[in-house]
Formats: sequence, C-alpha cells, structure tokens
Amino acid sequence: MSCPNTNKNVPVFPHTWKEIVNGSIEEDFSEIALSTLRSLIREDFIPPIEHIQFVLHCASCPPAGIDPDLPISILNRLLSFHSPGAFADCIPCYPSNCSMHKMRQGSLPQWLQWDYKRSGPHRAVYESMKRCLTLGIWGLLYVNQEDYEEETRERESRKERSKAKEEQQGYVEESPLKTGYRHNVNRDVDLEDSTAGERTISSQGWLLLEWLVAVWERDALEKSYSGQEGQLTFSPIFLQQLPRSPGMLQRDDAMVPLRIIRDAFQLPENGDAARRREVAVRLLNLLLSAAIYLSEPIPQSPPKPLIPSISSFHPSSLLSSLIHTFSPLPSLFFIYSAPFLAKHISYRPLAHVYTLLIEEWAGLGKKKGEERQKLKRKRKASGEINDFEQGWNGLNAPTLIYLCTGVLSLKPLHESSDTIYKVNFIKLSLLTVLLSHPDYLSSQSTPDIISRLKAEQEWRNDIIKSLKVPKEIESGEPEAAKNIERVSRMVGILLRRLIP
Repeated sequence: MSCPNTNKNVPVFPHTWKEIVNGSIEEDFSEIALSTLRSLIREDFIPPIEHIQFVLHCASCPPAGIDPDLPISILNRLLSFHSPGAFADCIPCYPSNCSMHKMRQGSLPQWLQWDYKRSGPHRAVYESMKRCLTLGIWGLLYVNQEDYEEETRERESRKERSKAKEEQQGYVEESPLKTGYRHNVNRDVDLEDSTAGERTISSQGWLLLEWLVAVWERDALEKSYSGQEGQLTFSPIFLQQLPRSPGMLQRDDAMVPLRIIRDAFQLPENGDAARRREVAVRLLNLLLSAAIYLSEPIPQSPPKPLIPSISSFHPSSLLSSLIHTFSPLPSLFFIYSAPFLAKHISYRPLAHVYTLLIEEWAGLGKKKGEERQKLKRKRKASGEINDFEQGWNGLNAPTLIYLCTGVLSLKPLHESSDTIYKVNFIKLSLLTVLLSHPDYLSSQSTPDIISRLKAEQEWRNDIIKSLKVPKEIESGEPEAAKNIERVSRMVGILLRRLIP
C-alpha cells in the first residue's frame, strides 16, 4: 500500500477519465464502472463528487451481480492514497444551520451540486444521496428507505417536543467561565422518547461504517501535533455528521452514533459480531475524543486555574446521553463491551464513564444533590475535595480517595440480580483499567494518601458489604448468586493489589 498523500488540494480526474466512467454508469454497467474507478484511483488524481458518491451508493446497496466487497475495496484504496480532507466534501454530511437556511431558499449543499440528469443510474445515485439531507451519512447505513424515513419522522417529532419543552422549562446553565458545562434538562427525556422506533443497520451498512470510522480516525491523526506524547485529537470531518447547536455553542447531540454503539452489542453471536463491536467502540472513542481537551494538561507548579472548555462536543451532554443510553442495558452488554473498551479507549475517560455508571445505578446520577454533597463533606473532613483528577476536560479518572471511600462502596438502588451483577462487574472493570496503568498509581499513590487509607479500615469494610449477595437472591436465584460472588471475589483480589 502506498503512503497516503496528505495534500488536500488534489486535482480531480481529467475530463476523458470522467467520461469513461460516466459512460459505463449511463449504460448501467456498474461493475465495469467500479472496476475502471479502481484502476484510475492513484496519488495524483481524485475522483469527482459524483463518482465517489456512486461508490458510496454501491457500497450501501450493491447492484445485482456485483461482489459486495468491490465498492468497499475502492473506498479503502481511495483512503490509502489520499488524505480524508481531499475528498471530505464529496461525503454527505449533516446539514449545518447555515446550509439548512440555504436549503429553505432552494439551494442545495455542495455535495449535491452535480449533474444527475444525464442518465437514470446517475439519478438513482443522486436520490440515494438525498436520503442524507436530514440525517447525514447515517442515512446510507440502514436496511431500506422505510427505515430511514422512520428515523427522519422520529427526529422531526423529537425536535418539536424538545422545542416545546425548552419554551416551558429552558436550559439550566452554569457560567461557562466557571465550569464550561451546560445541561439540557430535556436531554434524557428526548433520548428516552427516541427509542420508540428501532432501525437495523444492514450488513453492507456495517462495512461502510467501518470505512467511515477509518476515515475519521485518519483525519484525527492528521490533526495531531507532532512531538507531543499522548496527544488526543478529534476529527472535524466526523463532527460534520453530528447536528450543530445554535450559535457558537458546542455540539451536544450524539443520539444516532450512541444508538449504533448500543445496538452493536445487542447483535446475535455470529462471525461478524466481534468485528462490528470493535467498530462501535472505535466510534465511541471518536465521540469521547471530541469532548476532551486536544492534549493532556501539562503539570505546572503552582497549577494554573482551569480554563473553560474548548472541546468541540459538549462533555456533560455526551456523558448524560451516554449514561442514559447504556445504564438500562443488561449485564451481557457490559460483559461483551469491556474488552473492546479497554483496547480502544484511553483509560482516563473510560474510568470516568465507569464511575458515572456506578453512580447512576446507585441513584446518585438522578439526585445530583444531597447524597453527593454528603460524600463531598465526608471527604472534605480528610482534606480531599475533588471526585476526579483534574484535566482532560473533566473526563478524568476518579481520585484514589474517592475510588476507595466513595465509588467502590456504592450499592445499586434496585437490587435485582442483573443490576447487582452489573455494578460489581463495572467495579471490577474500573479496578482492572486503573491497575493496568502505572501512571495513575504513581500520581495517586502518594505516601500520605496510602497511609491515610491504611489507617482507616472502615472504607474497606463498606466495600466488602456492598459486594455481598442479598439473601433473597441466594435463595431464589442460586445460579445468579454464584456469578455475583465470583465477580465479587475478583474485586476483592484487585482491591488488595490496589491498597495492600
């Protein structure tokens, strides 16, 4: 494979090349057109908009008699030769506020401004791309047109409900100069309503999504600054597939990708399940990267005050949506997802998400007040105030004090066998992630903190109590009780490794 050209200003095919491909498309010889395109893609030239969209159309819904892998192989070849920025304008994206205004005036976005009237097959490609006017590239992933139209109707209905609620209740905001956070009081309600209609991504849609994720990852990589270890970057091209917020506010709607991530772990076990779950976790990593500072904060002495959020996606909105989407799922989801999450996502935001999940199941996520303040006052007496380490735009790992005296001792509000298993399993996953990264232990395991925790054994007893199986489950669900006890023992082993 050739090294990709990072130049974004690559000339399109010469006129004769374009007409060779167009001739095959006009005669409905899709396989010939695709094979020709594959041979013409090289470092010096890039296909025009209509040809890239023709390949996207064939990748989403392969014409009869064509190898379904052929369009995907062409897209992979395109990415192997060219920077995503060179062909990003050819990919349908979610309409911005500006483009929506232009569309109401009869103007179409740039990616739909090409001559589709020259033949029936060209028009078919154009109609396929028009499906993306409302939902971005996600519109090409669903099984059929009916699924997409249902998604569109649902989104419009959700917007109307949200607008009505905002007029009545509005936003609850804190000064961004203090926290950089805002919270939409209707976000959880909107996400709950949005699950009414379920759609299915086609097998071809998963292959196309895998290529798109590779495009966005490459784009993020090219945005990174050289010479900085641990650099975190986001993909501006990926953000174009998410709804824009009014004015200059950060994006805060990740409903569609979060649903895709959730659904990937509810698929039946087959040969493609593992591959699709890995794609889903890589997609989640792209979302988290957009909500984190572009680089890990550099330690300073004395430390400077935290600056307002500069991330492109609003952190608390993403976390609220993520927790609300994933917390009701059965324990099997977390068993499946944990290895993929640990492999692809930085341990700091992953530990943060795990902590919030435990808090949500314990009821702290809903109260956000009295119980959390009690925990804070309890820690304040020992000189510890922060729940989480500083930096990473608030998506950082819990402090060792909060981990031991707060998070690990929490019990689920609703003590069903599945919920208890989920809480204990996430505690195990949280400890596994933190113990796997020496930099966390080196920053948190100071002599003062360790001696304080060793001197106070009450927190260890509280954790052991929280891991016990209720007697009702022991007698009524013996098999579930055994599974919970097995996980609880592993939590105890890791806890002794954390604080001997």
